[in-house]
Amino acid sequence: MLIGNCYYRINKFREQKESYNEMIRLSNNLINGTKNIQDKIDSLCLKYVIDTYLDKNKEAIEEMDEAISLQPDCATCWYNKGSAEIKIGDNEEAETQLKIAIRYNPSYLEALINLGMALENQNKNDEAIKINNEALQVEPKSAAALNNIGVAYYNKGKKYYSNAITYYKKALENFPDSKVTLENIILIFKETNQLSEADKYTQLFNK
Repeated sequence: MLIGNCYYRINKFREQKESYNEMIRLSNNLINGTKNIQDKIDSLCLKYVIDTYLDKNKEAIEEMDEAISLQPDCATCWYNKGSAEIKIGDNEEAETQLKIAIRYNPSYLEALINLGMALENQNKNDEAIKINNEALQVEPKSAAALNNIGVAYYNKGKKYYSNAITYYKKALENFPDSKVTLENIILIFKETNQLSEADKYTQLFNK
């Protein structure tokens, strides 16, 4: 594992992946009990990180399928799989996987946030708001959850733009340098012709 991490730090991702593949091969030969199974799951998860970084999301999904076959209640594995499904645009499947992750770990902040994203991508905005509010119960200062609630209100139409702005501002209170949230709030101020506000946040974006 250590060698693979070193390759990662110097941006040698092919060598990093080969290192993790070797760990998986060794783990396959050493599985005699729970400890070795966990070693293999850890190796598959690390390989998943590399593949998603390299935009090889279908391979990453297959790796998580293998990990899940070894440990069906692995919340991290279900979360990883669902997150990769979002990247390939299969938000319905992502919703299913992320809900399983949350079933095994109800306070899984990242899974709640990504589930909200998958719901937003399907235009299930009210559900997305509910899920992101659940995320805020886990971490009240989560800028990602606050931003995502803003996005969901934005998606609901102009009637809800004021709600969106409120949540974008709350997100920026907790993460002032978030380029994503700054882009979102700039867009909504431009759409509502609040150009001075748009300029103010544009200056923050360009800092």
